[in-house]
Amino acid sequence: MQHNKNRLSDLTEFINIASHEMRTPVQSILTHAEFLYNRPEKYTQEYAQIIFRNAMRLQTLCNNLLDVNRIERQTLKLKKEKFDLTELVSYIIQDFKSSIENSLYDAKNIKLSFESAGEIIVEADKDRISQVITNLIDNAFKFTEVGSIKITLEKKDETAVITVKDTGSGIDPHVLSDLFSKFMTISVKGTGLGLFVSKNIIEAHGGDIWAKNNSDGKGASFIFVIPNNSSGKYKICIKS
Repeated sequence: MQHNKNRLSDLTEFINIASHEMRTPVQSILTHAEFLYNRPEKYTQEYAQIIFRNAMRLQTLCNNLLDVNRIERQTLKLKKEKFDLTELVSYIIQDFKSSIENSLYDAKNIKLSFESAGEIIVEADKDRISQVITNLIDNAFKFTEVGSIKITLEKKDETAVITVKDTGSGIDPHVLSDLFSKFMTISVKGTGLGLFVSKNIIEAHGGDIWAKNNSDGKGASFIFVIPNNSSGKYKICIKS
């Protein structure tokens, strides 16, 4: 009986969060699409950009929901291939910068930078690792109004380590230990699914992911590590 109550509680929580998260972008898409329909000669580019941003929010939400279902059913599969992680991160950074320049991403007051130790070849699921990196950068933007977001990539022993460091509002210490749990969110800006999905993707690679507030009191850092070979047996132990 208690198990059924817990499942019902999870389902109710899921419906509430998903409904709330969908309502805002759907209403924005409908409103600005109506403006474009009635006044097609005016504000076309501005409204089209707003519609695009909100459509991307819905797409991300739908993808996260599908991934949560795969994780719960233990059907999340990896398609590993060898690729240069530095090159992948560079492409992702460029996409974010292009979106900012074209006003498709509201982050004009944030400097986005990338620092790498050079070519780092890994054997992993390229699309899934890209998803994790994008999730972490997007999350950093949500909590950083002004300042910087810096992504660093380095090789340590037989692992690749990626850090996404921001100068945002930081993480409430009370939720830090549960930050990667399903539906855990400290803001109205998300469902809390992105970090949960990212954690499961990284652990499926035999790696680990964690977060911490920066020592200077400005913002937070999200770090993940994956093996740069196909064994997938590595599990980091030190999280300082």
